[in-house]
Amino acid sequence: MQAILDFILVRIPQANVALFIGMAVFNRSLMYNWKRGVTVSVLFGVAFQVAYLFHIDHESKMLFLFSCVFLLITFLLKEKWGMALLISISTFVLITLMELLLILSFEWMGFTYEQMTQNPVTRYTGMALYLLICLGLGAIMRRYRFDIRRIMPRKKTSGYLSLVILVGGIELFLMCLAWMNNFMQYYLSHEFVMVGGVPLVYWLILIFFLLMMSLFVKHLKVRVHEVEEMSQLFYEKNIRELIKQINLTKDDALRHYRTLDQLLDKKDYEVMGDYVHQLLRDATASQKLLSGIKNPAISALLQAKLTACDTAGISFHLQVRTETQLDFIKTYDVIKVLGNLLDNAIRASQQATDQPYVKLIWQETEQKHSLYIENNGATIPPEKLDRVWDLGYSTKPSGDGGTGLAIVKKVIDQYQGQVDIHSADGITSFHITFPRKKETTQNVGSHAIMT
Repeated sequence: MQAILDFILVRIPQANVALFIGMAVFNRSLMYNWKRGVTVSVLFGVAFQVAYLFHIDHESKMLFLFSCVFLLITFLLKEKWGMALLISISTFVLITLMELLLILSFEWMGFTYEQMTQNPVTRYTGMALYLLICLGLGAIMRRYRFDIRRIMPRKKTSGYLSLVILVGGIELFLMCLAWMNNFMQYYLSHEFVMVGGVPLVYWLILIFFLLMMSLFVKHLKVRVHEVEEMSQLFYEKNIRELIKQINLTKDDALRHYRTLDQLLDKKDYEVMGDYVHQLLRDATASQKLLSGIKNPAISALLQAKLTACDTAGISFHLQVRTETQLDFIKTYDVIKVLGNLLDNAIRASQQATDQPYVKLIWQETEQKHSLYIENNGATIPPEKLDRVWDLGYSTKPSGDGGTGLAIVKKVIDQYQGQVDIHSADGITSFHITFPRKKETTQNVGSHAIMT
């Protein structure tokens, strides 16, 4: 009779609440299909009861119940095995922590573990409190649609990182199991399952820790390789843009030559003179725009971006008020910063409702060097501003990219720089500053041109 009461009043509610709170961590509901939910709860309750009736040692009992939950969630609730494993881990971690909290609370009130479990009143009262606490926590998570995956990177990750998360979850479960075993050994003289004179659970913790570290190292190598590939693609892209700009310039020159040849055949010298003067004004404006740039590679990069803006109908504003022009930073690092930020600015400004523009102000003072890049168009939501520097995070709807701004931030940090980002009212700006390396400065005049 006692076993039946325990099964109905303790095991089934305990199983139901455990699954409820474990699934709530991932914004899942046990009752989205109530028939399957009830079936899973009853079968999990049966597994609980079997484990207690046969007096299985604590480690084996927890591993047995963990396996049962994983199989029930996988085959009856139709969750993918990875999600089923994570839900199982969260279920047992949370119920273990809740059990420890409840036991310690009773100990604080003067009840020993034996008194709490052997006295029916304290046993059922303790179980009721335990279930209420778990239900309350689960209800709060469901009320606010908590989902732990929201704090994880949403960018597609490598398989190694997924494995790191899964192995890390198992590691957390084993640590909770070891914690509970230590508690039971202290209060109940519980004996560990030993292997080579060391508790089995400790061996498992060590093995999974080493496995997790190995997978994490492999994940880092994959990410480094991806960043190197992205950097290579970035340089190739700029080279292609430069080649494209050269070809466009050649085609444009041929078109002008043909036009002048036709005007010469017609002996329309007045129109031809106006045409030549207009060509000279355009060429002078373009040359003046980049006249303040000393580094040929950076000048070529800006010329390519200028061509991209002209093609897209975007106004490009450039102001150069610096003599040193970040000469203490390696050229390819400057190109990384300018290239990525200008690419983002050009792409965002194409969504502007007014005349799209991109502005670059490059200047220095006695205290610092600074780069200021501004554009109109699409803005970044306030809650995402702090995440734009994360490797793998992208504001693009497709989720592609996610490395450009991470590369920019790495370069800025490498040279002890700082960056401020603002995005509101249709305008986004990046203000980058680097400390001066010299006490004196030679200032040059301002070159400001609008195209």
